Amino acid sequence: MSAFSSSSAFHQSKFKYGIFLSFCGKDTRKSFTDHLYSALIRKGIRTFRDDKSLERGEDLALELLRAIGESWGSIIVFSKEYAFSHWCLDELVEIMKQREERGHRVYPIFFYVEPSDFRHQRNTVEEDFKKHEMKYGEVKTRSWRRALEQVTGINGWPLKDQHESEFVEDIVKHIFEKLDAKILDEQEVIEMKTSYQKIQALLENAEDKQYMEEGKAVKVWFDELKDLAYDIEDVLDEWNTAVLKSKIERVYEAQIPSTSSSISIEVHTPSTISWFGGIALRIRELNKRLEASRVKDYFSLAVDLNSTNLRLERPKTTSLIDESIVYGRDDDKLDLVHCLLSGEGGIASYDGIEGWRQRQVESCHEKVRHLNFIPQGDPVIDGINDGMEKLIKLRHLQNGGTSSIRLMPKGMSRLTSLQTLEELAVGSSSSNSFSLADLENLIHLRGNLYIRGLDSVQPSEAREALLSAKAGLRELIIDFYIEDYEKEPQMEEHALILQALQPPPNLQILRIVQCQSRVFPNWMTSLISLKIVELSCENWESLPSLGKLPSLESLTIHSMHKVRKVGDEFLGIETLSLSSVNHTDFVFFPNLKLLEFRFMCEWKEWEYDYEKLVWRSRGDRSSNTIPIIMPKLQRLSILSCYELKTLPHHILQSRALQELVIRESRFLYDRYNKKTGHDWPSISHIPRVNIPY
Repeated sequence: MSAFSSSSAFHQSKFKYGIFLSFCGKDTRKSFTDHLYSALIRKGIRTFRDDKSLERGEDLALELLRAIGESWGSIIVFSKEYAFSHWCLDELVEIMKQREERGHRVYPIFFYVEPSDFRHQRNTVEEDFKKHEMKYGEVKTRSWRRALEQVTGINGWPLKDQHESEFVEDIVKHIFEKLDAKILDEQEVIEMKTSYQKIQALLENAEDKQYMEEGKAVKVWFDELKDLAYDIEDVLDEWNTAVLKSKIERVYEAQIPSTSSSISIEVHTPSTISWFGGIALRIRELNKRLEASRVKDYFSLAVDLNSTNLRLERPKTTSLIDESIVYGRDDDKLDLVHCLLSGEGGIASYDGIEGWRQRQVESCHEKVRHLNFIPQGDPVIDGINDGMEKLIKLRHLQNGGTSSIRLMPKGMSRLTSLQTLEELAVGSSSSNSFSLADLENLIHLRGNLYIRGLDSVQPSEAREALLSAKAGLRELIIDFYIEDYEKEPQMEEHALILQALQPPPNLQILRIVQCQSRVFPNWMTSLISLKIVELSCENWESLPSLGKLPSLESLTIHSMHKVRKVGDEFLGIETLSLSSVNHTDFVFFPNLKLLEFRFMCEWKEWEYDYEKLVWRSRGDRSSNTIPIIMPKLQRLSILSCYELKTLPHHILQSRALQELVIRESRFLYDRYNKKTGHDWPSISHIPRVNIPY
């Protein structure tokens, strides 16, 4: 997994995790933290913990940065060796950054240590920091000290003389109560289920009567209706699974004695159910989309709701467990239920579970549609290579965070119904592994896709993947992480691969990581739906012309060590034609709200030829048009850009700018700091200015 800086671009309205656990594995991995993790999972709080036993590189892994950004909050377990671990301290810095930027919740626990030792870096903590300063330097350790001072100012839980089980129970109870609960009325779920059933019938009826062949507009409407039906099916699937798991959990925890070979679990949806993970929110959003589509107006035209031939089947969960009954002997039954609830395994419903440990895949290949709850870092897929091609109805493979998997099974190329594939590990071509070219067969992929291992593939494979044809993709991460740093950089190959991996036109989030190409792809400026972009390409000598992307809201650029100047090319001026311009042509980055540069070691100048912009905007000089740059920019961050001399004056003067952050940029500090900076008056009007020494 590559290491690269995070940004606020990782933030999404839907949190993937409830809690991120930060801890020192040497101290608490197999004891306190394990008990805490299990308690959180039992409570239904999806929790991320880094279970890797392999050595990491010197920088914090991308997977961990993403997990922090995708979590509602973090629990930090301070223990004896926590401050000795630079990985733990890097996690802490990121956690406190997320707290500052978006209100990420932070809960410190002091596991048989004194909080004041961490706040003031005394005793063993002081000794650890002396070693850190010698190895990592003053700048790095200063950021760690600042994070420790910030986090120890938050009320936490010191563990000293009480029972750990009671201590853990109190913590989990407190966090559960504080989670952003969304209350969903049962009627909203019933309404969505009914609409889903009718849409299915409408689509069937439309195909029978060949309505979809009556014109382009009709076909577009029905295609949109199909997409809506897919989304509704997914969220109802999650709802049904969550309700069932909640019911099974109560039965499991009570450990009801039974001599019967089966236990019937009758699921009743309560009048209100509280969720933090976004299910309720998405159901409400989908109900709004249903109203906006006006599909209900057409039910009576295409569907006879009184027809005896109309099959309105009750939606069933397609996830890990059957919705109505679990069979088996008590010992095996409890083991399986624990497995399902904790996410340790089990991928289908079973009619009988004796011997389930040996038949986790083989028992139900044709029924499985949703493979989920893969433990973080556990190479589960490596264990089902032989049966993967038999999961012919699989739609959702939620395998995010499985970074220990280096190659995917070849059989995945036959899963032509697959809609969700969160991570794809590719590498050197092998007849036994899934190749990048095999993506061609997965025509229904949508949502988010993270492709890693691209340093080892051939450009021809990237062309055959036909990524641009996967219209449902909304987020794409292209990762060229290089494992062998002694290997000669494949600059030309990376350029060809990146060009061939042209995304579909409706992509909204794009991240390009550790690409060695010297040129950027020509398709980047055509993705007009992009909202979030993150770029890390160290051989680019200039920035792509992103200023004319109309939907771009968040842009992060980092680790581009050869960029020395940012100027007119960044705005996209050279792409304009004087013969056919209007006022809107001279609004650059019209919707950009968040802009962050970091680790741009050689970057010295950021300026535009404003007079040239004015001249070009006025054309024949009879126009009063003036160029407008980043009119909605709210937050500007300049981090570790050591050589940058100054910032564009017109951006700093924007009334929209609410926050300016400058860190580890010596020239900018001298110029803009409040005490001695001669340009402080030019930024003093900005509400939040953060320029620490």
